[in-house]
Amino acid sequence: MSFKRASKPPLGTPINFLHPMAKNLEGVFLFNENSSGRVYNSVTQRLSSTNGPTWYPNFLRFDGNNDKIQTDIYGPGTNQQWTVFTIVKSHADADRKMFASGSASRQHQFTKETGFRWRHGNGNITYGTMSNDVWYSVAHVIPSGATKTDDCFGYINGVRQTASRTGGADQDLDFGANNTQYIGVAYGGAANYFDGDIALFYSFSRELTDSEIAQLHINPYCMFKPTIPVWMMQYVSGAASYIYQPRGLLMGVYGPRRIAV
Repeated sequence: MSFKRASKPPLGTPINFLHPMAKNLEGVFLFNENSSGRVYNSVTQRLSSTNGPTWYPNFLRFDGNNDKIQTDIYGPGTNQQWTVFTIVKSHADADRKMFASGSASRQHQFTKETGFRWRHGNGNITYGTMSNDVWYSVAHVIPSGATKTDDCFGYINGVRQTASRTGGADQDLDFGANNTQYIGVAYGGAANYFDGDIALFYSFSRELTDSEIAQLHINPYCMFKPTIPVWMMQYVSGAASYIYQPRGLLMGVYGPRRIAV
């Protein structure tokens, strides 16, 4: 996969909450703040502080040492429908967390091992296979009615993967409540730092379908409002000359603005 900065909506672009893909969105982090030291949640319109990750034109780089983000949202509660979607590139196979939430006894955390691995409690499930230094979209879904880890689904590049147990046993989905969502580190923000790049992170408090996951893989920005390019048209009226400059959705107003020149 390849990603271009131009494909991302500009910082501050509003979400179209009438779009089907915006239903039950909890967090949208695009990481296009350009070294501000804080990341913007397009859903809550709040900023969260970062610790260490380096801004690149289209992603954040986590060095595997002490880089992390403690977001302004929570992970799933017990037996709650949930979907996370992210675009990542890992630099090494290790027990290093791309993102995590949960509690000390029931961590809900994800790593890049031989594939996309989920750890909950003492149970480990791996979905598919992934290579290092390659961009992937990955997603994890806790579907309606799920009560055990084996009830959940993992996706790589928009395709649901076969799950294989790589440790422990099937676990109850007993996350508890008010579990802070971390990015780039294990729950609690003090161990297993991610070594790799993350281009975006989305969180939904609902089950996304196979077709919705595939849609996000193809166009992860589909729920944002379109922006109108700024262009100018000049005309002369009598002795006066005017420029009409269309104002886009980002400015919260519609219709052209007349400027005398």
